[in-house]
Order: sequence, then structure tokens, then C-alpha cells
Amino acid sequence: MLPNIDFYFSSVFFIAVLGILVSAILYFLNKNESFSARLLSGYLFCVSILSHFGAAYHTSFFLYYPHVARSMVFLSLSIPPFAFLYTRSVLKQQYRLRLTDLLLFIPAVLYTINMIPFYLLPTTEKLDIISKALADRSL
Repeated sequence: MLPNIDFYFSSVFFIAVLGILVSAILYFLNKNESFSARLLSGYLFCVSILSHFGAAYHTSFFLYYPHVARSMVFLSLSIPPFAFLYTRSVLKQQYRLRLTDLLLFIPAVLYTINMIPFYLLPTTEKLDIISKALADRSL
């Protein structure tokens, strides 16, 4: 049985697929392989995947696939570093990452580590948490 799919989800899904295609083109098929284009590709990929998952919360997708819920926390906290690094690379004409730039991704790594107990929960407990979150949007 498929999850409940409505117009909102299908339109956001289509736009997210386009975003993923654009990010793949920027990363893999870009002839000049510029650093800023690769950072923009990472940013577009994160935004596209997260918009798809955000739209999936309006359907019952996560009730059918509870192991996928909250699996994109790393990407959600990687958007600001990608945006900052892209803007800085364009404005200052930088062509590589500095070692200190990796510090921007520490919150994403820490939050992902913090989510490990949820990832290791049994499916029934995940379903309880997800059904409560879907029933009450404030959670």
C-alpha cells in the first residue's frame, strides 16, 4: 500500500527531483569543475532532499518507512555552511577549502551523533514517536 500522496507532495517532489538533477549536473557534468559550483551543488542537493522530506511529513510516508524518519538531520544542518562557503568562495575568489572551514560542519556531526539513540530504536517505538509527531504538529 502506498502512502497518501496529494498535490502538495507531488509538486514538491517534482521540484526536489529537479533540484537533485541540477546539483548532479553542477557537480559531475560541469566542464570547468569550479570550486564554487561544487559548493552550490552541495547546497542545492541538501535543500532538495530536505524539501522532499518536509513534504513527506504531510503524507503518511514515514508510517510505512519509519527507519527513514529523521535520517536527514546532517543535511539540515549542512545548508548554512554550504551557503556561507559558496558566498565566500564567490566573493573572495577562493578555490579550495581551508582546514578551519570543516569546523562549520561540527554542529551537523554532533546532532547526527545525538540522533543515534533514535536510529537504534525498534520499529514499533519509532512508529509511536512518528504517529505522535504527525498527530500533533507542535512536536
